[in-house]
Amino acid sequence: MLPKLSYLAAFTYIPYAALFFWAAWERSWTFMGALQLFSMALMLWGCGVATDEAWKRGGSWRFVGVSVGSLPWVSFGWLIAFHNTPMGPGVVTMLLTGTTMAWSYVGAGLPTGVIVSICGMLILAAGIFRMVLRFPFGIALGCGALCFHLASLWLVLVAYEDLPKGATVAEIESQVGVTQIDLGGQWDTARDLLIDSNEGFALAAFMSSNRGSNKERTPGLVRISLSGAETTFSLKTRMGDTIVLDETTGLIWFSDFLDGHVRALKANTLAPTGQSFEVKPWPDGVAQLDDGRLVVRVETPRRDDSELHLIETVTGEQTLLDVEPHRWGTLNAAMEVARSRNEIFLLQTGNDKTTLSAVSPSGVRVQKLFGGIIWEAAWDTQSELIWLGSMTENCIFKVQPQTLESQCFEIPNGVREIMPLGDSWLALADYLRARVYVFDGEKIQRTIEVGRKPEAMALGPKSGDLYVLSDAGLTRISKPRTPAEP
Repeated sequence: MLPKLSYLAAFTYIPYAALFFWAAWERSWTFMGALQLFSMALMLWGCGVATDEAWKRGGSWRFVGVSVGSLPWVSFGWLIAFHNTPMGPGVVTMLLTGTTMAWSYVGAGLPTGVIVSICGMLILAAGIFRMVLRFPFGIALGCGALCFHLASLWLVLVAYEDLPKGATVAEIESQVGVTQIDLGGQWDTARDLLIDSNEGFALAAFMSSNRGSNKERTPGLVRISLSGAETTFSLKTRMGDTIVLDETTGLIWFSDFLDGHVRALKANTLAPTGQSFEVKPWPDGVAQLDDGRLVVRVETPRRDDSELHLIETVTGEQTLLDVEPHRWGTLNAAMEVARSRNEIFLLQTGNDKTTLSAVSPSGVRVQKLFGGIIWEAAWDTQSELIWLGSMTENCIFKVQPQTLESQCFEIPNGVREIMPLGDSWLALADYLRARVYVFDGEKIQRTIEVGRKPEAMALGPKSGDLYVLSDAGLTRISKPRTPAEP
């Protein structure tokens, strides 16, 4: 005899409730966190109702019911098995923060009409499920919640990659004091930029993107002559990442993300020297801690991986630094080296929270928790301050390095690169809106339109000009603090 409906409902819903409360325990209770949990509850409820209804119909419907009812547990088991693999921590972190990334970050950079249209389509879909298809109430709500998450995926995987269009070369050069070096549209998404001390050449790193319109572009490293405004050498890679120029040795140190190595290249030709250091699983950032010593940031460490690697470039000896895992995610988003303090400032972010840690070669000195998702930090050597740019909050944080006490100044969200200009002035690259803001330490004084996705900037050591790398190429902004200066 089949179990009664009440028993069947309990058999379905009690495990689902346990799954939901486990997720609620792990998730931070911000507005977006609560919205994600609420939508998850609706999807679990929809699965339960669908299982119950299909089982009562009998026959082949029971197979459908068991399949739908098992989906949450299959997904849960997959996460448990996958979370400590090389890609696991990053995927889990993005699943936790996906709703916030979609609506607080990407959505903020889109026209209001687009967001209103998405919300209208979600309401229309719920009405169709309930009134046209005549789904039971729980199934209709579960399908509506599923559509909400599909819309979130569209924002993160499509809108984020293809919007905004950014300014054209002609539009960029029409601005006062702005010139452009066109790289021919060959290279993928901007990642890092360096200028040599004589300002004779630039080194640009381009990473691989998911953008369909960029499939013809390639990741890699490019050496650009600033006097001739042309590419002199290039090196294609699987996925370009951060670079460090050591002019004393004539080497570039390059964090080869997908291959799990930090490699040495010749600065004048980009030819590999054969010297490399293995860093597992994903070396996402490299910087010089001092002469002859590098620090490498691992982006998504597994349970037993270290967050930072100190590497002696002569001997190859590595010292591992463990930073207390960030409870709300395992994405080591950024690091900045303060050579005068012999410290590394590490950002760990996820689940709508970000931890800033001051780390020395002997360990963690102090930590502070910030709200929102922060993927950018900059060390101002002149004023000895840390600046943090938020992706989800309309705020830039000025942080005191000793205590990590902070002050927030209101600016648009989406800052993915910060470049100190001297006297507490900053250049801020708005990744979402394809703009660079000139910030005087308290408010924005100037806005410059640039190409799509400006994520790399550098300051000319001799001229003081600002260089910005984007899809449009290399933009040069002469005297960026004018005309705001008296």
